[in-house]
Amino acid sequence: MPTVRGLNPEEPFNKWYGGKIRQLRDRNGWTQADLGDKVFLSRSRIAQFEGGEAPPFDVAERLDEALGAHDFLSDLWVRLERRHDMRMAPRLAEVESTAKKIRYYMHVVPALLQTREYATAMLRAGIPHYGGDLEEKVNIRMRRQAVLKGPKPPWIWAILDESALYRTLGQPEVMRDQLAHLLKLTEEPHINVQILPHDQDTLVTGIGMASIFELRDGGTVLYREEAQGASFTTNEDAIAPYSSLCDHLQVEALSPRRSMALVRKVIEEKYS
Repeated sequence: MPTVRGLNPEEPFNKWYGGKIRQLRDRNGWTQADLGDKVFLSRSRIAQFEGGEAPPFDVAERLDEALGAHDFLSDLWVRLERRHDMRMAPRLAEVESTAKKIRYYMHVVPALLQTREYATAMLRAGIPHYGGDLEEKVNIRMRRQAVLKGPKPPWIWAILDESALYRTLGQPEVMRDQLAHLLKLTEEPHINVQILPHDQDTLVTGIGMASIFELRDGGTVLYREEAQGASFTTNEDAIAPYSSLCDHLQVEALSPRRSMALVRKVIEEKYS
C-alpha cells in the first residue's frame, strides 16, 4: 500500500481516495495535465477526481496502470459506495502502517492480535447489522496484521477488560486457540497485554472501545468504536481524556506477567 504523508483519517472517504491519486501522481513527479495525457483525460477531470469526485471504474483501472499502483485504486474503488464499516478498513490499515505505538482499551481481543477463527466469529456476529461479505472482511483483517511482521512493527500496549477472556466467540476451541495466540504474541518485546480484572474498583463507562495511534510523523489519531458507530479524530482536546484514561487503566490493570498468568488459568479452567 502506498504510504501517505499528512494522513487525515477524519476526511470523507472520497476525499481520502482523491488524495491517494494526488500522492501517487506527486510520487511520479507529474502535473495533473501530465497524468491526464496518460489516461486520455483533461487536467480539469484529474483535478475533480483528486478533489473527491469518484472516477468511473475503467478510469480507476487506467489510473492504476499509469501510476504504477498495482491495482490499488481499482481495488479501493468498489468501497466508495460501501457501508461505513467497510470504508473504515483501509483507513485503519493505513493508520496502523504509519503508527509507532498503538494503545488499546478493548472488551474483545484487538484486530491485530486476533486469530482468523476468532475474527470470523466476531465479524459473523456483525453481519446482520452491517451486512457485507464475511470472507472478504476476514481477509482484510488478516492482511492488516502484516504490519506486525514488518521491519518496524508498532509498539502495542493493549488493556483488555477481563470480560474479553470469557466472552465466547465461536466454539470453545476458537477461544482456547485465541488466548493461546495471545500468549504467544506477548513473547514479542513490542507487544504487551494487561487485563483489567472484574474485581477492580475502576468504573469505565461511556467510552466504548478506543485505539490511540501515535504516528511516526508525530501526530496522534484516536479511533473509537461505540454503539453509534466508529469514528476517527486527530483533535488533541478530544484525544486527551482517552489518553489519560489509558494511563490510569494501565496502572489499575494487572501487570503483563500477572495478566498472562490469568489468561493461562482461564484456558485451563474454561476452554480445556
